[in-house]
Amino acid sequence: MVLNSISNQSQTKVESATDSVSRAFDNPFAPEADFIDVAETEDTLLPNDEFYEQLQGVFASLIGFEGKFPTQGGNVIRVEFNQSDIYEEDSATFRDDQRAFFFQLSRFLQSESVGTIREIEYMIYSGDDLPAGPAYWEDVSILRAGAIIERLKETGVRENQLSIGVAVGEEDMIKVSFFIRDAISSRQSLEDADRQGLGEQPTAIPPGGG
Repeated sequence: MVLNSISNQSQTKVESATDSVSRAFDNPFAPEADFIDVAETEDTLLPNDEFYEQLQGVFASLIGFEGKFPTQGGNVIRVEFNQSDIYEEDSATFRDDQRAFFFQLSRFLQSESVGTIREIEYMIYSGDDLPAGPAYWEDVSILRAGAIIERLKETGVRENQLSIGVAVGEEDMIKVSFFIRDAISSRQSLEDADRQGLGEQPTAIPPGGG
């Protein structure tokens, strides 16, 4: 996962969050921003970043959200929250009371400026082990990862904006990364990857859940 670049970092808080975030992402590189409670009572100074502020608005519509939100904006923003915040218990069915969240999320992903593309990487964590067995695709983690693709496609989000995956990690956790990229650079990157024969990581699921 190439997810290690966040701009406008907060130097006073990075050190305290380095260990926990590094462990969470199984990333050998130190993260460049830490996470805070979005619902905390203390005033937090946030950068004047339209991308960041719009994303905050999306998660303000997520009922009961008590996850983590980065202290800084930039072109890569990561948010973590519980699977139970949006899914029915032991199911890939989304909670009816979170319709507003999905509406706001789809609007956010479609609000692209000319020459840019907004992308989302959606990672479901399955606990101590990856889904296994002859019918591993029936595991709730796999089904939940695929369900987000179908839900967002139904609301008008393009498949090329979406990446999903399942990985070993804290059970019931979702970690979502949002990217804003130059559209030309994004296309060139994909073309380079095709030429070099680069594929998905073993735990990744291609867009569409296939």
